[in-house]
Amino acid sequence: MAYLHACSGKGMKSELDFFTLPLTQTSIESSAYLYYKPISSLSDDGDSPLEFLIPSSTDHYIDLAHTMLHLTVQILPASDTPSENLKVGPSYAAPAMRSHLTSALWSIDTDDAMDAAPNLDRKADGANQGLINRLFFTAGGKAVNMIGHLHCDVFNQPKFLINGVDVRVRLVRSKDAFCLMDWSDNGKFSVRIKEATMIVRPAKISPGILLAHANALAKTTAKYPLTRAEVKSFTLHSGILGDTLDNVILGQLPKRIILGFVKNKAFNGNRKLNPFNFQHFNINFISLYVDSVQVPKFDNVLEIDSNRQIITDFNS
Repeated sequence: MAYLHACSGKGMKSELDFFTLPLTQTSIESSAYLYYKPISSLSDDGDSPLEFLIPSSTDHYIDLAHTMLHLTVQILPASDTPSENLKVGPSYAAPAMRSHLTSALWSIDTDDAMDAAPNLDRKADGANQGLINRLFFTAGGKAVNMIGHLHCDVFNQPKFLINGVDVRVRLVRSKDAFCLMDWSDNGKFSVRIKEATMIVRPAKISPGILLAHANALAKTTAKYPLTRAEVKSFTLHSGILGDTLDNVILGQLPKRIILGFVKNKAFNGNRKLNPFNFQHFNINFISLYVDSVQVPKFDNVLEIDSNRQIITDFNS
């Protein structure tokens, strides 16, 4: 069996440990959530990023996995006067369970109505239920409170950040044309951030652990294995029958590849198109090669019709 790393040691599954009792946690003495305001101004200009600074501490580590962002936002027209029409709604979406992402205003879209204009009749044909759900929270310029985790590699790993390290977070906003779907006549609606707070969980570490870590850091470095998620975009011109993308991935090979095809206008930001409306586009064959060797499980015929079984395509 191959090791994950050359310096990795042997381990045993907990299911095979029959002769010891569970350990008592004494390393963390206490923890509490602290609230940090942005060091940058909350400008109405959508190009202004949000910046937060989390100062370091001597006896506290930062629990990065429990860092959250709290926002209070409004959807307003250019005149800053709340509008009562119901033609504008946020098009946020995320592949996660609805149990916790609803606090970030996530609601699943109707798969065959992703680009449909909002219809207040939820039972009407062609209505996007997810867009309607988000619409009622934001209609009339109402301020909406949202909270959610930061979807970033370093915040998706379980290890604490050691003491003595400042954390600076810079969040760059997407264009209003990307995050809003707008069927109004003027098309001048925008997202205004009224309040932003970074919620951080520092943990007070026992003196013995702090001393042991300090002695270890004098001899080696702290290790933070990250599962990186990278997004790469490529343009496929319309009207062509096939295309080949060379050198898509250089260096370390990924353990998983997820492909999605979306309209170029929606990807670049279009107020009448949903940027998460991934479509088939009549693609009937995809093949993946690694070092000129074809990956067998990725050799799939994707042509979908009433006579074809497609379960193997979804299981690839």
